Amino acid sequence: MNRLRTFLWLAAVASMMPGCRAPQDGVENNMEPIIEKQPAGPADTLLTPELLWRIGRVGGLQLAPDGRTLLYSVQYYNLEQNNSNKEWYALTVPSGDATLPVPERLTKTAGNEQEASWSPDGQSVYFLSSASGSSQLWRMDKHGGNRQRISDVKDGIETFRVSPDGRMVLYVSTVPCGPSVQERYPDLPQATGRVYNDLMFRHWDEWTASLPHPFVANLGSAGLEDAVDLLAGEPYESPMRPFGGIEQLAWSPDSRCVVYTCRKLQGKDYALSTHSDLYLYDIATKTTRNLTSDGTAETILRPSTPPVRAGRTVTAARNGYAQNPVFSPDGRYIAYESMERDGYESDWNRLMVYDLLENRHLWLATAFDGDVSSLCWADDSRTLYFVSAVAAVEQVFCTHVADGEVRQVTDELCDIHGLVFIPGNISNKSEGAPSSIDSRLESSVKRAEGRLVALRQSMLRPDEVYLIDTATGAMTPLTDENGSLFAGLQMPTVTKRMVRTADGGEMLTWVVLPPHFSPDKTYPALLFCTGGPQGTNGQFWSYRWNLALMASKGYVTVLPNRHGVSGMGQAWKEQISRDYVGLNMQDYLDAIDNVAAEPYVDRNRLGCVGASYGGYSVYWLAGHHDGRFKAFIAHSGIFNAEAQYFETEELWFENWDAGSFWDRQDAAVQRYYEASPHLFSDRWDTPILCIHGEKDFRIAYTQALQAFTAARLRGVEAELLVFPDENHWISKPQNSVLWQRTFFEWLDRWLR
Repeated sequence: MNRLRTFLWLAAVASMMPGCRAPQDGVENNMEPIIEKQPAGPADTLLTPELLWRIGRVGGLQLAPDGRTLLYSVQYYNLEQNNSNKEWYALTVPSGDATLPVPERLTKTAGNEQEASWSPDGQSVYFLSSASGSSQLWRMDKHGGNRQRISDVKDGIETFRVSPDGRMVLYVSTVPCGPSVQERYPDLPQATGRVYNDLMFRHWDEWTASLPHPFVANLGSAGLEDAVDLLAGEPYESPMRPFGGIEQLAWSPDSRCVVYTCRKLQGKDYALSTHSDLYLYDIATKTTRNLTSDGTAETILRPSTPPVRAGRTVTAARNGYAQNPVFSPDGRYIAYESMERDGYESDWNRLMVYDLLENRHLWLATAFDGDVSSLCWADDSRTLYFVSAVAAVEQVFCTHVADGEVRQVTDELCDIHGLVFIPGNISNKSEGAPSSIDSRLESSVKRAEGRLVALRQSMLRPDEVYLIDTATGAMTPLTDENGSLFAGLQMPTVTKRMVRTADGGEMLTWVVLPPHFSPDKTYPALLFCTGGPQGTNGQFWSYRWNLALMASKGYVTVLPNRHGVSGMGQAWKEQISRDYVGLNMQDYLDAIDNVAAEPYVDRNRLGCVGASYGGYSVYWLAGHHDGRFKAFIAHSGIFNAEAQYFETEELWFENWDAGSFWDRQDAAVQRYYEASPHLFSDRWDTPILCIHGEKDFRIAYTQALQAFTAARLRGVEAELLVFPDENHWISKPQNSVLWQRTFFEWLDRWLR
């Protein structure tokens, strides 16, 4: 969750600042300036690191009960304040061809309102704010007025959803893992030590001291009442750290049940496993049922042929991640994402549907060779839309519970995410709320026609809200938050080429050409090494690894979809496991050689950059590049594979992709450790910049210290950039600009 700050209500000074509202409960009437949209400057013609932080970041799509009003957020940043502020808007989705709708601004404060969503009657908007000193639930009317704080949860609220009947709230708050040092030893009130006796003692960027638990509370006149911890007395987490949010929990349409995602494991077992399940909690009886590991429920394949992926028949087992439940509107089905194998976090992410009426699982889209995400039901409760990366772009697809056949909806050079269904006319729909889930299960709802709204981005533009015609795939913009800024910019050109690989395959490679590109000129070029290692190389927009920014700085930027990335089929993705320095490293060299053969690329000015697994790739290529590159940059990369095995937290990842350090009999495992980049640092002869965050517990910052030390001991020009307050990513505005300036100064020094 983004850092929350004190609210600012300013109607008390309305004569000086028109349009601002009066301060409400728990809000100080200070004069803290509001961070909001910054206008484009006339001198802004090329993308720069500073301009990246003037872009409004669009997200948070929520459809009102009227089926036409869309709530969305824009996050604004201010470099001078080194902070951000989220504001909320509403717009009416046009019924047909229309001009760009004019949004209504609901908030204008310094309060950084988070996690906003509609009330079931559409007359209010609930949101989180820290105006009272901790993150609590607030409510405002649908136009942004009459704000009230309605919770006082001791440890604050991380995320929430109001029940469909409007009578309860499902929220997430943390509970202690155990007694603190001060509770154990009251005579040591200033002791700062942490005591652990098992894994995982830290995760992502925090030392484990508390766990997120889901709570259900009544929404009364006095606020939240009679809260119940759905995991009371259980030492587990829901949603799952570090990235899980409200998408891992769901209300049933009749508000009688909650489904939550949980990995009910502790200690070493938790560190070694990805096995999570979906649990159905009955509000009235306070009983819990495991839906995904219940041996009584059969699994039906649709289509019925058992799928073969990466040379093996995939079973219906659900031993890996099962997560992100979504109830169908009629309450009969729960769609969710499922992985077959425990310990493999990049396994085929399949589309499963649990049928509550028949107590069975439907495995849909078995013939579809792609991972699913952003599951979204149509109002017919039989049609499902989802996003999948195919041919290296994330597009919208649909399927049906009756047959599991897949149809591609969109086909654009962009990445799409965050689907929301906009209903059309529905015939034979039962009127009013059913009295029980059984009556809702039996309701007759014919297939509906409708549209989708979603977020669309590309390498050349950040997220904006688009309307999607589900019949034709046509996309129409609904927002243009950053149009004025980009209107004056000269942007790069994204091209696509196919590169032959060592195993005879074809590798889709994106090449981003600088603004004002001329084939008669020569340019330095950058090879971009991707993280993951199974990350998707689609049409993504990043605020750090921004391909348009690299090209705008005058670099031809090469992005290979090398072996191991998602979006090119399961066999292509799985090839990289236990083969970190095989085909995919050759892919990198083949891609840069292919592009460097162009007359507009200067072979003597090639650089190589990457983060995470991409940083590992940089460190390894530094000892194996045969003089191709004149500069390297590694961010949060693995330098010493042996140290990484014992320093990281999610050990299932190392065990699956690399293998257990102690497995002396597995030749592939031994090849991995024998190929560790640090063992080839004696070959380093090229300047290298090493970057890392000290709060990175996935790949400890000591890896960068080792790499930098090795380079300097070898007499290689090197630079070290370490952030004491950042994790695997760099999120603070001024830190990010420092990152970008150091990044490009290093490249310019050696490649200009």
